[in-house]
Amino acid sequence: MADRGTGAGRAGRRAAGGGSARSGARAPRAAAALLAVLLLVTGCVDLPRDGAVFEGPAQLAPNPVPRLLADPPREGSSPEGVVEGFLRASAAFDDDYSIARLFLTPTSVKSWRPTEGVVVVGAGGLVVGDVDSPVPSSDAGGPEPTATQGSVRTVRVTAPLVGEVDRDGRWTTAPPRSSYAVELEVVRVDGAWRVSDPPDEVVLDSNVFRQIYRAYPLQFLDPSRSALVPEVRWFPGRSPSATRLVAELLEGPSPWLADAVTTAFPPGAVLLSSPAAVPLDPAGTAVVDLSVQARDADPQQRALMRAQLRATLRSVPGVRDVQLSAEGSALQVPTADPGLVDGTALASAPVVLSGGRLARLDGDGAQVVPDLLDVSALLPSDPAAGVGGLFAVLVQQRSQLLVGLPEEPGGAGDPGLRTVLTGDSLVPPSVDPSGWVWTTPAAVEGGRLLAVDASGEVVRVRAPWLAGRRVLALQVSRDGARVVVASLEDGAAHLDVAAVVRAGDGAPERLEVPERSPLPGLASVTDVGWADPVTVVALGALAEGSQQLLRVVVDGSSIRTSDVPEGVERLTTAEGAVRVLLDAPDGGVLEPAGQAWVVRPGSETSTDPSYPG
Repeated sequence: MADRGTGAGRAGRRAAGGGSARSGARAPRAAAALLAVLLLVTGCVDLPRDGAVFEGPAQLAPNPVPRLLADPPREGSSPEGVVEGFLRASAAFDDDYSIARLFLTPTSVKSWRPTEGVVVVGAGGLVVGDVDSPVPSSDAGGPEPTATQGSVRTVRVTAPLVGEVDRDGRWTTAPPRSSYAVELEVVRVDGAWRVSDPPDEVVLDSNVFRQIYRAYPLQFLDPSRSALVPEVRWFPGRSPSATRLVAELLEGPSPWLADAVTTAFPPGAVLLSSPAAVPLDPAGTAVVDLSVQARDADPQQRALMRAQLRATLRSVPGVRDVQLSAEGSALQVPTADPGLVDGTALASAPVVLSGGRLARLDGDGAQVVPDLLDVSALLPSDPAAGVGGLFAVLVQQRSQLLVGLPEEPGGAGDPGLRTVLTGDSLVPPSVDPSGWVWTTPAAVEGGRLLAVDASGEVVRVRAPWLAGRRVLALQVSRDGARVVVASLEDGAAHLDVAAVVRAGDGAPERLEVPERSPLPGLASVTDVGWADPVTVVALGALAEGSQQLLRVVVDGSSIRTSDVPEGVERLTTAEGAVRVLLDAPDGGVLEPAGQAWVVRPGSETSTDPSYPG
């Protein structure tokens, strides 16, 4: 899609930015019901608020999707009426937008490319107005007196901009108070007005978008090929056949993620059929027939290819299994599951500080971890643990990082923990799957985070986009390929999901981020974590006001909010964890109980909860 900057081109003159857009000299007509299309199949959906905030989670499951119908052009419609009808019909994508094309001139019917992108605008906020027309328009009456063959009118469309989806299904959230504006030429053709320069995109009311689009995670691999790494894409729920998802998977990840993940599919492998197709057999098996490159894949590589396909297609209705083929011949694939980490395993008991000592919080309360240094006299805070058993904790008012394993001797004869890093106001640590402990002085030096392993080796992870910011919290995902970071810059709060690019030995080297944050305009943030492979959680506020618990799909396309007790600043969660836990301001660990938060039994003297991994 073209940028929202003011400009001109075949797709009309477009503009966007903070504040509302003006719509021309004539008073525009509010099109509150512009996209109120007929729904043949209905169901519960999550509706967004205005701006960049959506209530409800991303639809990652094959819920029923309504079929949308639209009316063809009405005789005698005004230029504005034709534009309204065209936009309304653009929501009905079945049969290649056949109804919407009836509103176009013969030339634009051939040139219009609606699948180039989707513009999502605020619910009920679309405004359509004639621009500088000297003749009043009429939807119900006959042709306008001066409307002869070839007459041209300009119709301006404006709306609050919520977000955009590009041709490959990538969502981008619009900054707060952004607006969408486009001026369309409408030409008199054979006694009727028709749109001559439609933009190569579809404009959808946010409620309609939620009715017909679904989020589908494409599944890639971490560099060690031990974990699945999802990237969320948005496609129409009635049309994202297995074919579309497999084709996008073979195309690869987005540029910001590309250097942090890999794939088992050989370079150059494509769907063999023309046009590309992934048919389903009667048993629900998706038959993925690839080009010759797939034939040379070894058995382990084939098993990983099938695992990626199964995980990518599991949300497509009717798909129960996958059959790999090359040039029409079935490939033999090992029956054993490669055992990839995909976020479904239950998290282990959280680590806490109990009486100043490292402990695990299980059903019987806090149990002190044996064979670890007693740090109770060192002003400890912010413990962390890795899935491999590595522990980390900050001491001396967050000026030292201690790391170790219970069974290993530490420095100076102390069991298990030793100082590996010192700094000013170190950020609470996060232990990644490779055993690297991430932290940084809150005032980031030169756009770099720090990571240290159990031996004390320190690496500086390049993150130039953090230069000049104060880092508040971070957590690496269970797959090790992404990290969520909360930071402040000149009072502005930021939440970023970055790709972790690693060296050949697994040491983190740099972080890559998308062009735009998933939550532009965030008012405040104090802590972050991973709820599952496609959802992060944060303590923060979307606008000035009380802090809340935010559940955010990694691309920012969907947000759920819930209230938290006043004064809470720290949370913990993990992929596979049953619930989010909060660090109570007055001691104890809070867990949700319906709409309330209660102290978890046995945690009354515990603080600083942290799930491993």
